[in-house]
Amino acid sequence: MRELTCAVFRLSEDDYALNIEHITEITKPGAFNVLPEMPPYMLGLFRFRHRVVPLIDLKARLGLAERARPSRETGERIIVVNDDGRWIGFKVDAVHDIADVPVTQAVELKKGFRDLNEVIDGVYTVDDRYVVLLKFQAVVDPDQSIDLSNWKEAVGV
Repeated sequence: MRELTCAVFRLSEDDYALNIEHITEITKPGAFNVLPEMPPYMLGLFRFRHRVVPLIDLKARLGLAERARPSRETGERIIVVNDDGRWIGFKVDAVHDIADVPVTQAVELKKGFRDLNEVIDGVYTVDDRYVVLLKFQAVVDPDQSIDLSNWKEAVGV
């Protein structure tokens, strides 16, 4: 069975994952600067290793909820990724663990939801819970429109 090592994290009540090959660091939220006329999913800019990095509310980016300010008081984390020299921070509610996702055992998507395959690499069962594996390039592409609000319908949950 082929497995992919991923960071598994929570957004609202559901679990999502990104391949760890794209992740530079997982850190606690800190100060960030808000800029005018940002996309609705962008929280602002923060400093990371002497760089100015955009901070994205991943829930809002995926069409899951309104944007919310990061807080040091919760389990929220920033997943810092590097896309060929372009650094991005994704705010998530919590990071569960690093897990091996069995990529050969994807849950079948219902007909009519195949367009989700443009933004996810599948839905998998990991430790008796569903995990949505995100396509990294779709998530970091600002021109890619994403709405995962109906992913549970797609797998019949």
